[in-house]
Amino acid sequence: MKLNQINWGSILLLLLIICFVGLAFEHYREVGKLKEQLEFQYKHDSPEDIIRAEDMKLYTNSFEFETDKELRYVKPLDTNSMIPTFDYGHTLVEIACPCDIKAGDIVSFDYNNRSIVHRIISIDSQKVIHTRGDNAKYGEWINESQIKGKVVAILY
Repeated sequence: MKLNQINWGSILLLLLIICFVGLAFEHYREVGKLKEQLEFQYKHDSPEDIIRAEDMKLYTNSFEFETDKELRYVKPLDTNSMIPTFDYGHTLVEIACPCDIKAGDIVSFDYNNRSIVHRIISIDSQKVIHTRGDNAKYGEWINESQIKGKVVAILY
C-alpha cells in the first residue's frame, strides 16, 4: 500500500472507536451523577437520640415519654421533599428551639413565608445552616434564628 492511498476501512473503524469511547464516557458521567444523588438520599448523618428509650413507656394502644423540653406537633407540607423519611400526612413531634442542632438533625424553619421541614446538611463557621430535603436536589441556606424546632419523632 502506498502512503498516499487512504484505507477507508481503517478510518471508519477509528471513527467508530472514538464515538464508542465518547458515549461510554458520557454514560459513566451520568451514572456518577445518579450515584451521587442516591448516596445523598440514603447516606446522610442521622440525628442522635433526643428521647432515650428508658424515658419511654409503651402500652398496647399508646406510648408516652418524658422530656423537659417543650413539645409540639408538626404537619409537613405536601412537597415530597423528605421522602422516604416522611411524607405529607405523617405527624412529626418536635422540640421548640433554641436547641442544640447539628448536621443530620431534621428541623422546621420559616423560609419564603412557608414553614419547611428539612435535614441539616452542614453548619459553617459563621453559623449559616445548609438544609435540604432527603428527596430534593437543592437546599436552602438559613440562619439559626429561622429554626422553629427540631424533630424528635415521626409518627407513621
